[in-house]
Amino acid sequence: MVLKYYRIADQYSYLVKVVAENMVVLEVLVDETMRFGTPSTHIVFSAANDVL
Repeated sequence: MVLKYYRIADQYSYLVKVVAENMVVLEVLVDETMRFGTPSTHIVFSAANDVL
């Protein structure tokens, strides 16, 4: 599920914040975005404010 979508000025054209049920679902999403360019995936395990 896509939570947020950002158009950014950087090495990448856009940033998409998603929640995936599992790695297979994430892989399908990444594969589907390949038509827009080479994807890069970053996985967040926790946020700084979640740790404190």
